Amino acid sequence: MDYIEQMEKLFKFMEFSLELEQIRGLYSIKRNCNNDLNLFGCFIKDYLTVVNNKISDDESLYNDFVIYYENAIQNFTSEKIVNLLVEYSKYYLWMVFENPDIDELIKPINTINSCYAIDFYPCVMRLIYDYINQKIDGKTFSMMLQLFVEKVISRFEYPDREFNLNDCLNYQENFERLAG
Repeated sequence: MDYIEQMEKLFKFMEFSLELEQIRGLYSIKRNCNNDLNLFGCFIKDYLTVVNNKISDDESLYNDFVIYYENAIQNFTSEKIVNLLVEYSKYYLWMVFENPDIDELIKPINTINSCYAIDFYPCVMRLIYDYINQKIDGKTFSMMLQLFVEKVISRFEYPDREFNLNDCLNYQENFERLAG
């Protein structure tokens, strides 16, 4: 999907909504995406999947982001929202470029990418976020990574098997079902 037009529109919207420091944060994400607005759009789509627990339609990314932002600004500062975007973009780009700062992620990311399972990115992004922010411990992190890899391989071997994104995004609540 070509996200260029929507992402240009998103940047204009954010420039009117943010202060200079937050705009810099947003542009740092774009720069880390090698100024590729399609890659930035893919990140936004996966980020929205994490925060909304549903996949946005390609054609409505801009609208979905604006709705997300308008709702989020009711509870958080623009600084907090941009900081979350920056943090999640870091995890996203670890997966895209297969260059994570956490050694334990190298093999799982390679497996996910080798199996063309990029729809697992939002799940892994949430898992990394929870681990980095100490919402889960290292043991849970390792077990969930292994479980995601098993699901990826299973789906690669048997493409007609169902993948439930919400189970993975809400992995803590659905651990037993995922492990089964």
